[in-house]
This record gives sequence, structure tokens and C-alpha cells, in this order.
Amino acid sequence: MDSQKVALVAAGAAAGAAATYYYATCGTTDAKAAKPPPPPASDATDNVICDEDVQRIVCYGDSNTWGLDAFKGDAMRRFKHPWPRVLARKLGPGYDVVSEGLNGRTTIVDDPFMAEYEVNGRRTLPPILHSHKPIDVLVIMLGTNDLKKHLNLSPQLIARGAATLASDALRMDVWRSTPRVLLVCPLNIRQPPPSCRFAYSFDGGAAKAPACAKHYRAEADALGVAFLDANEATQIPDPRHGGDGIHLSAQNCADLGGAVAAKVQEMLTGSFDETAHDTRPIAEYSSLPVADGKSPRISQK
Repeated sequence: MDSQKVALVAAGAAAGAAATYYYATCGTTDAKAAKPPPPPASDATDNVICDEDVQRIVCYGDSNTWGLDAFKGDAMRRFKHPWPRVLARKLGPGYDVVSEGLNGRTTIVDDPFMAEYEVNGRRTLPPILHSHKPIDVLVIMLGTNDLKKHLNLSPQLIARGAATLASDALRMDVWRSTPRVLLVCPLNIRQPPPSCRFAYSFDGGAAKAPACAKHYRAEADALGVAFLDANEATQIPDPRHGGDGIHLSAQNCADLGGAVAAKVQEMLTGSFDETAHDTRPIAEYSSLPVADGKSPRISQK
């Protein structure tokens, strides 16, 4: 046998071996006889949380909702447990708490010194709410940045700005069923210390802030929405003992989160167990697991 024939025989043998290996390991030569992959286990989607399984609470606010920790001297540092996360913990399974806090956000006014991004709360509210629909409860806590000296707003106008947001939200097609808004009057600020890099912006704000609560309450009553005065739950620490007199402490976050949870639960069910879920690990802002595969949703007729 010449060398050319030997080469052909060797090539044929190699091809046959390869085919034998393929069919032995990958299946049959009969395409019709090939079996499809097995279906997923019947319980593979049992733990998937859908919109119908949770009640969604959106928290719309500023740096105090974002969780800025002014006690560490780092503008990029956030508390591990800002008040919306405490809210999630207090409510427990069956709720999806979404934190939409933005540093510098106002109610409905432009801030000429905040040009890097949009801080006018009225402009950003529609896309944010539509991105999180369907919504069961909207919590609005804005107005602290409206106290800035250069914005020159009275307590009554600040409350009107916050109420305008609530009014806008009530008319949006973002609700699962009955629109529910909780209007929160922010904590009274204290005069920031000279070391605070934006102390001058809030000159006079500490004197003006205490008058806001009565106007927030009046606006909430006029709209028919729920109201909470954060000052009845906690107080911002004296900046001589830490912080800047504007931003919440860790204890403030815990107190406010608990107060908002009680109010939200009351809005949804009419009752609240303040001792429930306190030992459960605090979750991120994503959907929370549903207890026993069931939702605590109630009829919203």
C-alpha cells in the first residue's frame, strides 16, 4: 500500500473514532429520538416575589432619606441603616421599601448653586414614581433644603411646596389601588457650626424651621392625606456634640424609621405592633421575602 493510501485510511479511522465518541457522549444520531431537557422543578418559582405579593412603599426625600452620615466628616458616607431601611425592618415581610433620597433635593424650587444634577423635586417625581409603580404608599419628607437662605422661602411656602408634590402624586397613574400619601414635616434643623462647609446657606433656617409643622399639617388636612411631624419622634443632636445640625444621627434614623412604620402600617391595616420584626436582619431596598408565601395585603376597596 503506497503512502497516499495509508494516509487516507488513517484519516478515515480518526473520523470514525471522533463520531463514535460524539454520539456516545452527546446523544443519538436520530434527531427525532433526542430527548428535550427536563422541565424545571415545580417549586422553582415558588420564592419569586411578584408585584402582587408585596406592598410597595416609596420614600421620597433628600440627603436625610439618602442616609448621609454627617458625624464622620465624609459627604460620601452613608449610614448602614438610614430610616427607610429601618422602616423596611419594622414592617417586615411582605413589603418592598424603596428609598429615593437625593442630596440637595428641594420641594418644587430650583437651587442655582446645585447645577450638577436636578434637585427640583417636582421635576423628578413623575419619572421616579412611574419607575416604581404600582405603589401602595408614598412617603414625602422634603423641605429641609428649602430653608436655605438664598431661596428665601417662608415656612408656609415650604409646606405648600411639599403639598404640591403630594397633590401631583395623587393625580398620577402609578397607584395599585387607593392612593395613599404620607406627608412628613422634616426635623427642625440647628444652626450649623462654622466648620460646616455649607453653614452660611442655612443662616436663619434654624429659627424658621419650627414654624413649618403647623403649615404641613394644614396642607395635609386640606389634601386629605396622612401627616407625621418628625419632630414628635426625635430631635437632631446639638452639633456641639457631633454632626452638623442638619443631618440625622443613627439614633434619629432608628426613631424616625419606627415612627414612619407605625404610620404606614396604620394607613394600610389600621394597626401596628411596634415590637414586631425588630430582630429580623435589615434588608436592602429590594423586595422582601413573603412570610409563608403569603402577602399581608388587605382589600383596598
